[in-house]
Amino acid sequence: MLYGAGRYQYELVDEWAKLPEGWSFRDVAGIAIDKQDRVYVLNRSEHPIIVLDRDGTSIVLGVRDFSSELTAAALVQMSLSIALMMQAMS
Repeated sequence: MLYGAGRYQYELVDEWAKLPEGWSFRDVAGIAIDKQDRVYVLNRSEHPIIVLDRDGTSIVLGVRDFSSELTAAALVQMSLSIALMMQAMS
């Protein structure tokens, strides 16, 4: 099924994200995509920053577990920081 309109149409791909065993997304607060089509997902799971390649494979692991320290405001700030980083890289 396609979502969007005009030249901005997207197709949902079930099971696209290939996370390591036991990992999951929880309360996703932000998503950013860089020039290499890496997807940065900010969420409140035990792994608050998950980076995936264009095929959905996790490419950055080992972000320290600090989900209990994260608040919604912290996630929003992280999201803004990543957005600014992406803008600076373009």
